[in-house]
Amino acid sequence: MQAISRMTTVAADQRSSRRPIALPGCPDKCGDISIPYPFGTKEGCYLDINFIVLCNLSTTPPTTAAGTIILKGNGYYFGDQENPVGVQTNKSWWTVDLIDIDVTRGEVRVAVPVSSDCSTNESYHELSIFTQSLNFSTTFLFSATRNVLLGVGQSVRARIDGVMSGTNYSAACNSLFDTPAKAENGTCMGLGCCEAELAPELGMITVSMYKQSNSMWETFPCTYAMVVERSWYNFSLQDLYGYDVLDKKFPGGVPLVLDFAIRNESCPAEGKPLPTACRSSNSLCVNTTNGQGYVCKCQEGYEGNPYLPDGCQGNLILRE
Repeated sequence: MQAISRMTTVAADQRSSRRPIALPGCPDKCGDISIPYPFGTKEGCYLDINFIVLCNLSTTPPTTAAGTIILKGNGYYFGDQENPVGVQTNKSWWTVDLIDIDVTRGEVRVAVPVSSDCSTNESYHELSIFTQSLNFSTTFLFSATRNVLLGVGQSVRARIDGVMSGTNYSAACNSLFDTPAKAENGTCMGLGCCEAELAPELGMITVSMYKQSNSMWETFPCTYAMVVERSWYNFSLQDLYGYDVLDKKFPGGVPLVLDFAIRNESCPAEGKPLPTACRSSNSLCVNTTNGQGYVCKCQEGYEGNPYLPDGCQGNLILRE
């Protein structure tokens, strides 16, 4: 009986691995990254233009970009937060790299840069600050539950400024201490690393630091700020020392989570037909908790892609 149970489990796993995630005739991968519907890489393969994924096969490995835009500004200022004098230069826009898509959770993870304020002498600061806009797409919002604002530095005041449903928004965290040896590696506990929550419904953010005093620039030349997936970053005391440490440590950026949804309508009343996006007969509609709109889920006892016909298939739970 035990052998039969194991064989049936293997068969179920094989069926799951063959289960389609994209529309017929559509690519379901770009390089090693899976592209499940409602996302797609070419016309006819995505739900609407907001779900397009840009796949560049000319690079090695292939690169993918989601429908969200980064503006990174590099510049400098002299002095400190009391008497800053500065010039912002060298602004550039580009799309962000896609890490993965999870239709079950209604989430997309993308890679974003770390903002920094670094010094090479007592008065000169080099800045690298990023702004991320989701306003080019009605599909995405920054996840308030899956991301946090982090500041890293011996003396750091990290901040986020954004737009939340048309309203200006700002949040900040501080970590100001004199004895670095008291900081401990691991989670962010307020010594060398500070953390702040995000508000829901954010569609545009700028991640920066309050202008810093440079009294200890030789030992602690940089401070950093990032909006990053919660619990992804483990603080290291070594991150306080050295020039541009986090950019070198995370050259591809850090992960940030976006909530996606069909934003132009809500779930119908109970007993009414499902919206057209929920194509599987074993799917259900769930109103999103971050902004307006809905996502599709598989009913209890089913798994797969609820946006595809027959995408939600029954789970076979076996016990030996």
